[in-house]
Amino acid sequence: MNNIETKDILIVGGGPVGVYSMTCAKMLGLSGLLIESNDKLGGQPQELYENKNIYDIPGTIEVTGGNFAKQLIEQTKNAKNDKFEHFTNTFIDHIENINDLVKVKFSNDMIYLFKSILITTGNGLFNPVKADIREENIENLHYKVNSESIFKNKKNIILGGGDSAVDWANHFSQNSQNTIIIRRNEFRAKSIGVNLLNKNNVKVLKNLVLDSYVLKDKKLVELKFKDTSKDNEIISFTDFDNLLVQYGSKMSIGNNKLWNISLTKFGKILINQKSETSQANIYAAGNCAGYDGKYYNLTTGFGEAITAIYNISKIIYGDKYHPGYLHN
Repeated sequence: MNNIETKDILIVGGGPVGVYSMTCAKMLGLSGLLIESNDKLGGQPQELYENKNIYDIPGTIEVTGGNFAKQLIEQTKNAKNDKFEHFTNTFIDHIENINDLVKVKFSNDMIYLFKSILITTGNGLFNPVKADIREENIENLHYKVNSESIFKNKKNIILGGGDSAVDWANHFSQNSQNTIIIRRNEFRAKSIGVNLLNKNNVKVLKNLVLDSYVLKDKKLVELKFKDTSKDNEIISFTDFDNLLVQYGSKMSIGNNKLWNISLTKFGKILINQKSETSQANIYAAGNCAGYDGKYYNLTTGFGEAITAIYNISKIIYGDKYHPGYLHN
């Protein structure tokens, strides 16, 4: 035990809330690690919305998810603290409580002792919900927008009734012909985006469920849908360039047995007003955490993050500790 280094905090998850937590921890002089299971930091804005605008960040009219993630990461570099590191492609292999410390062994064989842990795993790992299309490597089938140029000046069919599908349909409307198809009679997306579809000349088709498809040279050339409002009448589409599927993502918050902490009825990590979990010295913030009346967005997660870091700082420095304000 004597040769294992002790650090103030382990931050688990490198999405926006985790990255901001690292910045706050560095500014308050804490030592620690941030680990991320993906190969880069940034989380959902980076993975799912890299080229799509985000509009609900205070003080910012609009910013793409990718640029926002880059700014958060750049901010951590301005917080001068050589006692904090981050590692990608890294998982927790084993944890063990030892007195008031937590011994953690990682997938890269690092072993450290931590005085506190902050879980910021968001919605977990992102695996897109796929359409009922079995073949792989189809050139014009997309589950995320890696390059907007693929969809510009094209005829795009977009599947999905949530915010992401509606946002992309509106986003590409200025230079493309877009058709959005939903499986229900009503959208799940916010009304402000749905109302823009008509203004942006996006064709909207409801109650259509994908039935079959035709491939030619690794491209979709025909899509057939069942119209559930008309006794499953088949409707065929052949005049399109791209199929963008936005059915959402299957997300996993990880193995709760690892933490043995209480969850809400919706499977979120239950936290109190200090961002504490049911386990001593383990905190949570962001989309992985929940409580009655919570509204889930980035601003809420950032508030929970600094609340957690402040209360963790009191563990390190004592109950009378008060940071005043964040500074380098």
